[in-house]
Amino acid sequence: MVAPVSIPISADDLEEAAAGRRWAFLVTSSSDADHAHVVSLGVEWSAGGVMTLGVGDGRAARNISAGASPVVVFPPGGSGERSDYSIVVDGAGALADGVLTVTPTGAMWHRPAP
Repeated sequence: MVAPVSIPISADDLEEAAAGRRWAFLVTSSSDADHAHVVSLGVEWSAGGVMTLGVGDGRAARNISAGASPVVVFPPGGSGERSDYSIVVDGAGALADGVLTVTPTGAMWHRPAP
């Protein structure tokens, strides 16, 4: 039997799910949605799964300022039952002084290819 492609993660369980994963990919898109931008960054955590990422003033910051919704992807790693799964987080972003705060709007475990 093939495992489900995605398994939801609650915002309250997100930090624990990502334990041991030291960094993540931040994915944003241009205002015309024609160009994706991906950068790897360290993540700091607050209550409710809120993430803080230092993005500076480059393309990711410009995309967020133009209204792009951030997606944070933790690659496989860490330990535990789902260490071979990625974690994909959709969020609402707020940018201030080169720091992006991402409040999760949805998160899931995403299984590896069979």
